[in-house]
Amino acid sequence: MLARNIPRLTLLALACLEHAAALDPAVRAEVERRAAELIPPRSPEEARELVKAGPLVLELLPGPEGLSDSDAWGVTVTASLLGAEEPEGALAVLLRFRDHPSLRVRRQLVGTWGRFDSERYATEVLDHLDRDDLHITCETPEQRATLSLMRPWHKVSFIGSVPVPDMVRALDPGRVETLSLEANDSVGDLSRLLVFSSLKSLWLQRCPHVSGLATLCLAAPDDPLTAADWQQVAALPALRALVMYAPFSVSTYALDVMPELPAVAELRIPGNIRGHSLATLAARLPSVRKVTVKAYGVTLDLTEYTRHFPDADIGDDLG
Repeated sequence: MLARNIPRLTLLALACLEHAAALDPAVRAEVERRAAELIPPRSPEEARELVKAGPLVLELLPGPEGLSDSDAWGVTVTASLLGAEEPEGALAVLLRFRDHPSLRVRRQLVGTWGRFDSERYATEVLDHLDRDDLHITCETPEQRATLSLMRPWHKVSFIGSVPVPDMVRALDPGRVETLSLEANDSVGDLSRLLVFSSLKSLWLQRCPHVSGLATLCLAAPDDPLTAADWQQVAALPALRALVMYAPFSVSTYALDVMPELPAVAELRIPGNIRGHSLATLAARLPSVRKVTVKAYGVTLDLTEYTRHFPDADIGDDLG
């Protein structure tokens, strides 16, 4: 088997070491040497191949010292995939990376939470992570219960029907800047979210019973926004980014009744907001410094946007 220097066979030989009662030390050393050449993996595909060799791989995974950010990410992916099969060994590997500065590594550590005991992983790994640009997602009541055991998170997602009072109990509402709700049947009047006094961005997906601010956050409101809706937007004291995606009907945003929002610094809009509508929007947002135009696959002339937002960086999103 070793005569054929094929990665998959090397991993198979590595898996066999666990069950070999007696083995020539030279053979064992050669297998481990070749396996080490495959570790750390450089892609998710390589990580999945490593995992096929079983939990013994965990013993060969290096710590963060001397690894590039990409290699460190490969190690955390591999350990994550083995979390269900060998949680103790996988957790021991991941613990070594909890102080890693790479956003990609930190995102991997957050994303694998569901493979481990919620409270232990939260206190031993998640609570130690640098929060910069990092978003945490809660999918179970057990995960939600552990949020209050950690330092405050600024970007949080809840998946499932979590009532607003439960969110407030789980979080420090004055520290949350980005809140994302998905598949939530419990949330209705979004004015109840005003308790999140530092909220800058609110994202809603499959939340069928929302009212008030919901129409602003959904892709295309069924009914035009009202002056009362816009007043609720203006009531968010820390609002800094405004996302408006209604590619077929600008009128749903009712820009004529939109109040001035002097705190908004970033704007994302569809490419069909032009002319009078664009001029109105610019007048209501005097402090915007970044504008992204959703082009929907069409090449846009951004000259008009530059004219109306002379102090902003203008860019397009072709997706």
